[in-house]
Amino acid sequence: MVDRKIISCIENLSNEIFYEIFDFLDGCEIYQAFSNLNDRFQTLITCSTLRLKIDLSTRPDSSLEYGSKYVVVPNKDRIIALSWPFSYDHNLGYTLFNIDSSFIRLEILTLRSIRANDLIPLLINMISLPHLFSLTINYDEDPQEISNIYQASFNLSMLKYFKLSFFAFETLLSISINVDKQLTTIKYLVIDHCCSLDELIALLSCTHQLCQLTCEQVNESHKNIVKDTLYPILSLTRISIGRCYANFNEIEIFLTKIPSQLEVLRFNSFSDVNYLDANRWERIISQYLQHLNIFEFQYNEIIGRYLQATIDYKKFEIILMKNDTNFNDDVGQNTEQVYTTISSNYNVDRNKSIRHHRSIKF
Repeated sequence: MVDRKIISCIENLSNEIFYEIFDFLDGCEIYQAFSNLNDRFQTLITCSTLRLKIDLSTRPDSSLEYGSKYVVVPNKDRIIALSWPFSYDHNLGYTLFNIDSSFIRLEILTLRSIRANDLIPLLINMISLPHLFSLTINYDEDPQEISNIYQASFNLSMLKYFKLSFFAFETLLSISINVDKQLTTIKYLVIDHCCSLDELIALLSCTHQLCQLTCEQVNESHKNIVKDTLYPILSLTRISIGRCYANFNEIEIFLTKIPSQLEVLRFNSFSDVNYLDANRWERIISQYLQHLNIFEFQYNEIIGRYLQATIDYKKFEIILMKNDTNFNDDVGQNTEQVYTTISSNYNVDRNKSIRHHRSIKF
């Protein structure tokens, strides 16, 4: 009796409230909960105005076929967001449906653990998607295909956000882009893998509308950077680099040419003490980064067993030395190197002078 009263109360809610509720639910959950309850709910969930967001990547393999056949395929024209896993039985999964022009309202697509021989043809098909503005790819196969993935993704004419994740430990990548043929509409680029600075520059040469750049790891260039190959991206306002192994000379060339409207700069640098030269930073910021408001970086250095480091800032010098007889007892008998982190937050005022706060951790 109580259950019937609850059901009766729920059914008194207006269609508009149900559509607001559906907006917070996954499409498969909507169908599993409301399908075939009664005529009203069946009409609600099949209405052409209901837009569906479907995440199949979190579902167990046993329910993937149901979600694909009975939710995705009949509703291709109503899906606005789709997350699709390729980590299970590929022979079963990829034949369930193809992503093509029938997904006329698809705006956000996430592809997880996808193989190269599936991905490249899929990206070519996706050129026909009229509203796709966000694409996230988790890729973990042949690193030699990375260039082709970028090349095909940059051809998607409506794309505004692109993230490529590549999971490999210390894999040497080789990224090359045909700049003459590639200009993309991407405004938000997330490079979730390592690349050299010259490879990053090659990618940026295709993204003249870029506003925000996030890069997981930037290594030293494979070849000398020529200033004439760098072009300002007038719309670029934010740069974040998770780990920067490029030397400061290269980064200085990069910063003085690329981001003329840069407002936010965040990155972690490694093993080049020149990054701690506040005078040099002040010159770069005052001359080339005149719109910069937020500048944060963390410096990391591997120090020998005697823990000796000299870090120079503007009007600041710190010398760390430990060579007493009890040192090995403190850090471990067999310790050969200690990892030191120096976190610096620089505040840039309007006349581009630098104030900084510092913390050092062992």
